[in-house]
Amino acid sequence: MRSAVSTTLAAAFLVTTAATAHAAPQTVQTFTGQGLDACPYGYLCLYENVNFNADAPGLILKTNEDIRDLATYGFDDKTSSVYNNTPWHWGFFYDKNYSKSMGGLDPIKTVNYNHRDEDNKMSSLISNSP
Repeated sequence: MRSAVSTTLAAAFLVTTAATAHAAPQTVQTFTGQGLDACPYGYLCLYENVNFNADAPGLILKTNEDIRDLATYGFDDKTSSVYNNTPWHWGFFYDKNYSKSMGGLDPIKTVNYNHRDEDNKMSSLISNSP
């Protein structure tokens, strides 16, 4: 009897754990794409090339959470354009852990770092979302 209860409880735990893990949304993702349409509403998107990878598909990082170190996602010092498709202001930093501000971007705005000092120098980012 004890074995059957233990087995049932273990199975219920695994199902619950799997369902919880599966239900959690992925908030940071890197993929290949181009253009503003590649960035869904509610996300900040970093593009590896200027003009939102307009010339050819390139690497994009989309997020709706703060990132202390873009190197975690292979995107440290790789940002050439940004689309803020969120209702929040985002702050960008030259160094990881939100150090050495390089400015920010208001909601539903874009920026190209083409021929600017900030090109390929972003290492962390943070939003003012609740």
